[in-house]
Amino acid sequence: FNNLLDEDLFYKKHKNFVRFKSFNECQRHINNLPNNFFFVDDWDRNILCNILQHKLVKKGGIKIVFNTNIPVEYNIRLKIFLNQKKTLSAATDLFFRFISLLYRKILYTVSLPKPKYLFCGGNLITKKIRDSFTEVVPSYQFDYQKYLDIKNQDKIKEYENSIIYIDQAYENNYDLELANIDHPTNEKFHWDTLNSFFDFLSKNTNKKVLIAAHPRRDKKIKINTAYTVIYGETEHLIKNAALVITHDSTAVNLAILFNKPLMFVTTNEIEKAKIFFFSIKKFAKELNTQETNVNKLDSINLENLFYFNKDAYRRWISLYIRSPETNIKDLWPDFIKFIESKIV
Repeated sequence: FNNLLDEDLFYKKHKNFVRFKSFNECQRHINNLPNNFFFVDDWDRNILCNILQHKLVKKGGIKIVFNTNIPVEYNIRLKIFLNQKKTLSAATDLFFRFISLLYRKILYTVSLPKPKYLFCGGNLITKKIRDSFTEVVPSYQFDYQKYLDIKNQDKIKEYENSIIYIDQAYENNYDLELANIDHPTNEKFHWDTLNSFFDFLSKNTNKKVLIAAHPRRDKKIKINTAYTVIYGETEHLIKNAALVITHDSTAVNLAILFNKPLMFVTTNEIEKAKIFFFSIKKFAKELNTQETNVNKLDSINLENLFYFNKDAYRRWISLYIRSPETNIKDLWPDFIKFIESKIV
């Protein structure tokens, strides 16, 4: 990914950020570490990272994981197969997908070093952990810290009572490119559809539509829209919104914490990209609502646009955002205190 390293990325502004250019360079750095240290697992899942984690543990490292809960739709490939015409090609694809899934299960679960401490935001994973080696620390998600940081701040007039679209850069997503996953949308179709949808909302609600840009979207590349695109203000936009529109962004956490109505949207194109479509459906189902195909404007129920299920929001917070048992008040200072208390 050398072509990505020339960008003005965040690590260039931090003196303690180390970028390894090779496996050997990383290994030398591990060899120079003290015999008792902690490391946080926030890595990609592949054989190389698996090997490096084993080396860190062998050196004396204690593994920590921050769990980032989101609703996950399981067995998507099987559901796709069951809902399409059964052909030899489809069956073969499903078989190799199963082998790939089994391989990843072994790589990520069986052979990956177990964490000593697992910081859990929400109770979903806490209920599943039955590993005597791992100590579960009730915690909360990073989004909850953002919520705490701004919840008592004054409202921002230019954002107030607006409709916010959470951009996920579906047409050129940086994370999808790194993971070698096809983009679910074509740029022109995607933004033509969204622009028509925004026009419809603006006309029928008399509210302005603002776009919360994806954090990794390149500011130099203009989005094909006449609507205002705002960078780096997602939490403030959501706090001041009258309605939040999303596909399956984790920013729904902030909308739920601020008690904002959510609208989960698809398009004709996204519905053909089944992995993304099933994920959106799962998010909507968890909040007792349904996804809306915005290529079908006539089907949008304007009367229920600003309704949300408060019980479903409370359930989501408990499962996915904040463990009710947590004693953490300020995530990073309390995390550091916790680690310091474990240093012998």
